[in-house]
Amino acid sequence: MPKPCVIQKQELAKLVESREILVGEKVVETEYTSFKVDNVTNCVVRSNCKLAAQKIRLIDIRKRLLAKHEGLGLIRNQPDEYYEQLPSMQVSTKLEELNENTEITKEEDLCSHLKKISHQRFLKVWHDHSCITNHEHFLVVVSCIYDPAFYFTPAELGGVDVQSIVEKPELHILARSNTTLEDQVLFNKSRLECVKELISDPLPTSTGVPVRDILRFFHGDGPAQQFEAGNNIGGTYPCVCCAVNAESISDLEYAYKCPTRTLTKRQHFVISGCAWKKGGVNPFDKLKGISNLPPLLQPNQKATLDTLGLDQYEISPCEPLYDLKSHFSNIIEETEHLLSRNELTEFQVIKAAVLGKATLRCSDYRKAMILFYLKLNEIKADQTIVDIFQSAVHMSHLLYTSDYHRTPKAILALHNLSFLHGMLCTEVFAATTSSVFGRYFHSLTTHSPILFHIVSMRSINTEDQERMFGQAKMITKATLCNRQTFFNVYKWSPDLMR
Repeated sequence: MPKPCVIQKQELAKLVESREILVGEKVVETEYTSFKVDNVTNCVVRSNCKLAAQKIRLIDIRKRLLAKHEGLGLIRNQPDEYYEQLPSMQVSTKLEELNENTEITKEEDLCSHLKKISHQRFLKVWHDHSCITNHEHFLVVVSCIYDPAFYFTPAELGGVDVQSIVEKPELHILARSNTTLEDQVLFNKSRLECVKELISDPLPTSTGVPVRDILRFFHGDGPAQQFEAGNNIGGTYPCVCCAVNAESISDLEYAYKCPTRTLTKRQHFVISGCAWKKGGVNPFDKLKGISNLPPLLQPNQKATLDTLGLDQYEISPCEPLYDLKSHFSNIIEETEHLLSRNELTEFQVIKAAVLGKATLRCSDYRKAMILFYLKLNEIKADQTIVDIFQSAVHMSHLLYTSDYHRTPKAILALHNLSFLHGMLCTEVFAATTSSVFGRYFHSLTTHSPILFHIVSMRSINTEDQERMFGQAKMITKATLCNRQTFFNVYKWSPDLMR
């Protein structure tokens, strides 16, 4: 028999008071106007209320994850003395196993480098908007990035999928907020306060081993990437990594040669002029895609990235979930115009069977691409079209593979496949009219191989993060009986979600 609500509330209050459940602190208070019909007079009543965002501090999330992963036995947790006692040959072997190609030759420097990478943990951040209880909400989550230098591998733990465990997202900020830039920038200062704490002393494990946390990546969909980079949302220069022109994306040579735009370059570009001094969310008039400073730099416009804890922070230009889904959708749409009548009939049968649902996910498009490739190959369709689908299927596999299979061979394979896929698309589809040559094509063919060299693309995937909105909606639906739900959503925590 379920416990009465009063008892459940009392038990939850005790857990919150003991900090076993973190509900965070209130930040960024905003005033909203609401309207409701009075049951007595049947008149519309207007009322104002102030709502504050709820933030779980990053330091609390870091401590929580460190204790959790240490308790599960997932981190190496070796003191400096352990590495200092290793023979020089074993140190070199370990660095080779971690693919740490370094020009260091001195034995003591190699040992110091191994100690450094074994005591640092990388973090990633994601944010997006979605509707909860008929209102737009802004959600920011943080998670770790799997790194075999810091975490054990599945081979060392008997097949445990370590990457799936350590990369589960944790709630950082939840707020009722519109999707406008004016509303999103309200959280810049609060987010930066947490990031700057990364500069302080490392967190110790239970055995005293210091762990230095580094904010490494932001990952999200296209508009979120562009906002985080200070880029114009959409437009002629959609890429957050380079200054490629949307009209020339089909020119692969041009795209490969476009210079990259780091956060430091963006900062120098912005503050070298005068337009940024007038303030506002968009002081520039779409100046080659740059609309403002990156949000985390706006509270301290001239501060260097290392003083803010952002010296290794990058905006991921590729996100497999959205990029593959949208690119595959464009390929399927364009291919239908190139097939013969008999081929089109077979093609549309598969399309209706797999993509005939109201809600389509990336997994549906990945499955459809495999079936399209097999069928087109079976009926002897144009070989170039078959090769487009084949290369897309192999790229999809590599972009969803785990870090354990991210080998030099796999990295080279993605470089070759992305180039081949790009060349085949430019050969088959019309460069001036085709919807294939957009931001998704550019991200996959130009930036995904380089990013794959740095980190597993599974770490950049946002499927777990997207599910958090669904969990919030289920919690709201299961625990509340009216639409005055905003306050209860703030009781949401990672513990309750699980």
